[in-house]
Amino acid sequence: MGHRKRFSRFLRMIALLFYFLTAIKTLLLAQYFSKSYDLDQTSNTGITIIPVEDGLLISVGSICGLTTTPVNCVGLLKTDFEGNVLWTRIIEGFKTPTMNSMIVDGNHIYLAIRHNIAPPANIKILKLDMAGNTLAEWDLGDTQENEIPFGLLKYRDGYVIYSLLFQSPPTEISWILFTDSLFTPTHEVFFNEEEPTYGIVVTKDLFATQDGNLIATQRMGNEGGVTKLDSAGQVIWHRRLPITYGPLNLSNIHITELNDGGYAVNWFRDRLDQDTFYTYPPAIFRLDAEGNILWEQVFDTYYEDYEVKYMGNLFTATNGDIVGMGYRDFYSDELTRYLLCGWMFRLDPETGEVIWDRTLCDLSRSQRYVMAFLAGSELPNGDLVFTGAYEDTFPNGLPFINDPNVWLVRLSAEGCLVEGCNEWTIINPDGSITATDEPLAMNGGFIVYPNPGNGQVWVKAAGESGIGQRCAMALYDAQGRRMKAETFFTGGPQPFDWGDLPPGMYYYLIRSEDGETQSGKLAIIR
Repeated sequence: MGHRKRFSRFLRMIALLFYFLTAIKTLLLAQYFSKSYDLDQTSNTGITIIPVEDGLLISVGSICGLTTTPVNCVGLLKTDFEGNVLWTRIIEGFKTPTMNSMIVDGNHIYLAIRHNIAPPANIKILKLDMAGNTLAEWDLGDTQENEIPFGLLKYRDGYVIYSLLFQSPPTEISWILFTDSLFTPTHEVFFNEEEPTYGIVVTKDLFATQDGNLIATQRMGNEGGVTKLDSAGQVIWHRRLPITYGPLNLSNIHITELNDGGYAVNWFRDRLDQDTFYTYPPAIFRLDAEGNILWEQVFDTYYEDYEVKYMGNLFTATNGDIVGMGYRDFYSDELTRYLLCGWMFRLDPETGEVIWDRTLCDLSRSQRYVMAFLAGSELPNGDLVFTGAYEDTFPNGLPFINDPNVWLVRLSAEGCLVEGCNEWTIINPDGSITATDEPLAMNGGFIVYPNPGNGQVWVKAAGESGIGQRCAMALYDAQGRRMKAETFFTGGPQPFDWGDLPPGMYYYLIRSEDGETQSGKLAIIR
């Protein structure tokens, strides 16, 4: 009898071990992929990605309604580890301002969102279960004009909410609100931009450090830096860095804590040698625990290369490496236009040496060849996942051009979609994958010129393929109304006289007889 019981327990142990090994194998051997998602809204952009027990949770910035005055809304997307959709949710009437607006605490999701209508644009906190259902909600900041809530942080026994206020006359004040576990405010701290020492503390990131304090990014006019706070929000130290807004006036300064208690910070470098290099390249600064610079890694680009990199977020991998992401903006001679593709890199935290630097172009998804990564994370087996957006053409069959969809990719720890990948990985329109050390060469497409112009428009094929094909070209106004429609055969430049249209921004769609499409904007001026 005792032998049978022991044997039965042994079989149960074997079965349980097999179950766990199967689960681990499923996670480890999951297919690397590049996928996209349309939440049945316009302008879906993945801005946060958090791995949870059974998959990937993505917060999405969306536009609800296909009217002449669309409004912001909040989207949530849950997938398994293979990128299959488990559920989606749209929350109308609110917007998700930053990638720090969603956290996972235990088995619950918390969102810090703001009303679309302002003033007052106060913060709402939503508590959701792992199926996306609302369990509770709290309204905060009823005494403030809360224009831009930057994020939400789980801290000690409660939470920290951080935001930016606008007062009259226009003065920016950063606001850090401490609450208990039920979001009852306990105390608050304010920082004024006009105060020359600290400026606006917390322009994007705020998180708890290994020593129990807080670290925040900081903006002072066109400059930026890092501020360390104690548990009550009082300044311990602050450091200015040689960084600036950069070419697009973006305040996308981000920070991550490293395994040794130091930090890595990104933003645009204030490049002095502006005659040789692009003026504002992205850069990573390595700081020690006291905020002193140990090294910097600048992603310089020569002017003649016609290429610029823009950095989004960054995070620390389990082994301590620094992983960053963004997009690569480069010039295609064949199309005489700029293309945007996803960009990822991995750095050694001790030396700043680039371990790998990758670019992913998914041309099978973006008709306009515009795609970017905004956030990323690491899975337990070391694989990397990134989210962001690629620009689609027409959502739901309606003629709107600027319609990003959520982009989700899973790569190896080496940043590869396929084995032995090189600097550039290109998913071609037919689904084939090319890995190369060189940028892609575009052989197809059309050039529409002059743009802007007075309405006398020429269209010509940019490549040699498809010569002699019959094509249709339609022109839409900003409300999606069809204004013009023409047909032509590919070959030499084709003229169109649209000078009778009112000045403004229009959208064109070119469709060839083999099913290929190209869309873009056309500005008519007088």
